[in-house]
Amino acid sequence: MNRIYILIIAISVNSLYAQIDPKNILLNKCLFSYTKYYPYLKGHKAFAYARVALGEEEYCTWSHGASSIEIARASALAACRQQKIDAECKIIDVNNTWLVQEGDFSIIIPPANKPLSQESYTILLNEAKKLVLGECLRLFDRHLKQKEHKVFAYSIDADGKYACGTTQAYQTLRQAALDAMQRCEEAKKSMGQDAPKHRCLPLSDGKKILAGVNDYNLTLHKKSNIFPNTQDFHNYINQAKKDFFGACLTQYKYYLRLKDHRAFYIAKSAKGEIACGYSFNQFTIDTAKKTAYEKCKTSAKFKKIDQPCTLYSLDLLSDKELEKKRILK
Repeated sequence: MNRIYILIIAISVNSLYAQIDPKNILLNKCLFSYTKYYPYLKGHKAFAYARVALGEEEYCTWSHGASSIEIARASALAACRQQKIDAECKIIDVNNTWLVQEGDFSIIIPPANKPLSQESYTILLNEAKKLVLGECLRLFDRHLKQKEHKVFAYSIDADGKYACGTTQAYQTLRQAALDAMQRCEEAKKSMGQDAPKHRCLPLSDGKKILAGVNDYNLTLHKKSNIFPNTQDFHNYINQAKKDFFGACLTQYKYYLRLKDHRAFYIAKSAKGEIACGYSFNQFTIDTAKKTAYEKCKTSAKFKKIDQPCTLYSLDLLSDKELEKKRILK
């Protein structure tokens, strides 16, 4: 009976050690040495290992043919500690017995290296299109097709200024994210005044979208791009003639044919003088309004109109229609 009880304890202890697989602890170089070379060494032996908590720096060494387990352990540790690495050296194996327990090292999740299905690829790409612009969208498309751990980092602000950085073929997702964000921040730095104001965030790990509209402090609306037919165009113009005339009316005609997001502001003096300003093809409604307002204000100042600029048209939609097109994430 006692023999069975002792056997059960031994099996339980071995199971505890086996819970953490070497591929979840060792990076590629040391994993190769541990699985392909070390198992076949003779005599008492020990395998020492060190890995920095952040990043992909590791070091390993081993001893074999020692006269005792204690000497094997001491020899492996001494050799490991000679390496200048910002991590503690630990014995992870003695005589082909894996000793790593939970908490000894951070866990590594090996990459699946399984390509996305066409359906998943399409869903992720369409989701990214709400935020990712220009060349960064083409980079994101390539990112989705890469293997191993990968991260796409992105920055964008309300003005539609953007920057990105991506990594691929990393052994750890954490390091892939850190390096992707660093590349994104370096891209921002190189852009000078054209750089987006928001910090870079990990947007995707190739399997899911990690950041959304709120993470970038944005309020986004779908672009309707309503272009009036001939009859509607004349109706808009006839309505506008009741409020303004001349150069501003001409600008309004152009405005009706432009893409969203667009805004049109006017200022009217007590004497009936008119100033106006408009914007188009802006990334956000807030920027469309801000840009048009500043143009109107500049025009009003030039014409010495003291009345404030007020919003006349926004994406050719009512406030209620605009709210329906808001993208919430």
